[in-house]
Amino acid sequence: MSDLAVVMPVLNDWTSAAAVVKALAAEDLGGGHVHAVLVDDGSTETPDPADFAGTYIQVHVLRLRANQGHQRAIALGLAHVRRSLEVEHVLVMDADGEDRPDAAPRLLAQARAHPGEIVVARRGRRSEGPIFRVFYQAYKWLFALLTGRTISFGNFSVIPASRLDMVLFNAGIWNNFAATMLRSRAPIRFCDVDRGTRYHGESRMNFTSLVVHGLGAVAVFSDLVVGRMIILLGGFLTLIGASALGVAVLRFTTDVFIPGYATTVVLFLASIGLNALLLGFVAMVLLLNGRSAPFVVPEAVFEQLVERVERLA
Repeated sequence: MSDLAVVMPVLNDWTSAAAVVKALAAEDLGGGHVHAVLVDDGSTETPDPADFAGTYIQVHVLRLRANQGHQRAIALGLAHVRRSLEVEHVLVMDADGEDRPDAAPRLLAQARAHPGEIVVARRGRRSEGPIFRVFYQAYKWLFALLTGRTISFGNFSVIPASRLDMVLFNAGIWNNFAATMLRSRAPIRFCDVDRGTRYHGESRMNFTSLVVHGLGAVAVFSDLVVGRMIILLGGFLTLIGASALGVAVLRFTTDVFIPGYATTVVLFLASIGLNALLLGFVAMVLLLNGRSAPFVVPEAVFEQLVERVERLA
């Protein structure tokens, strides 16, 4: 028998959240107490307790004082679990049905078979349209290019309680939950899961949201990105220096360049090099400044951001 907490951020979509809770209750989650922690991320609608009645799952609602965004809502939900619940595993999933409840037993079985490992749902078939899938693939390629790491999973995951601190006390937790799991150095096991379809309404993830989400994931690895940029900058400056030297050699040994043209080319290359050098310097200063700033953990600001915790069922 093991206890489980399910963390789900919710923004007005309480009908879908109730359906997810009931669908989870119908699955074999391994016995024990199950707590559903629904993080109300500034909803303008209120849930009907009757929609959540009739299951053995205990439903808690964290009322945030204001909208914090999907990723920060997850962080505060995890902080509540750590503060108030004694569980063996934490299941993180969306409350709209796209993270399929019938896949939860598979993730939990993997987590129990491999203690101490975070189990993540690696996306198989997706339900979004072709344009979204193209941009999502571009995001993954860009992430790999900038960070040198690959990311093929989202929020749908199971975290052992023994690994919760490795994620929750990581500075990236405020920006992107999936990237933070990758950055945490905790062992990760993949479980292939097809994307489900929403129970109600339409997805709020559009192109702008995807860009913001992608930038948050890259920000988790900002030090690696800046490091790779500096290496690239060094190669670029070397190329510019070699090109300027080549122009100077051609100017004084051949008649290739019109008088005055070589000077213009060298000055142009020097201008590009100085701008690139300035860009690299600014990026390095911003990185060092960010690393010197103290990290505020979610638990430290929990009381300021969470208005109250309610029990629905």
